[in-house]
Amino acid sequence: MTNYQIQNSFCVDMEDWFHIPGNHSHSNPASWKAAEVHIVKDTEKLLNIFSMHNIKVTFLVLGWVAKQNPNLIKKISDLGHEVGCHGFYHRLVHSMTSEEFELDVRASLNLLRKITGQPVDIFRAPSFSVRKD
Repeated sequence: MTNYQIQNSFCVDMEDWFHIPGNHSHSNPASWKAAEVHIVKDTEKLLNIFSMHNIKVTFLVLGWVAKQNPNLIKKISDLGHEVGCHGFYHRLVHSMTSEEFELDVRASLNLLRKITGQPVDIFRAPSFSVRKD
């Protein structure tokens, strides 16, 4: 997970170590279910810390994470945190066609909206991969 501050509100990228693009044994999403998952316990720790200090943040959630952990995403929303979209498979935007990008974001948004019952209108591209071209 990556934490950073934007305009006095905190954002948390909900991604696990194996979602990061690169050449490693879990570069293919088909292998992700076999990877050691840390995101659930790490997110629970963060939720406890945020609760103790009455802090609300924006969780930028991968669609894949939401699909695997819908109860966790619902809990985040129910606790009053904002849920935003971080794509479905953490693919770099500049590596996709326009059609692939639209399908990726649409699938993630639809799932996040269904789980939370809330509007989801924040998107942050994986690895800040939106470029001029």
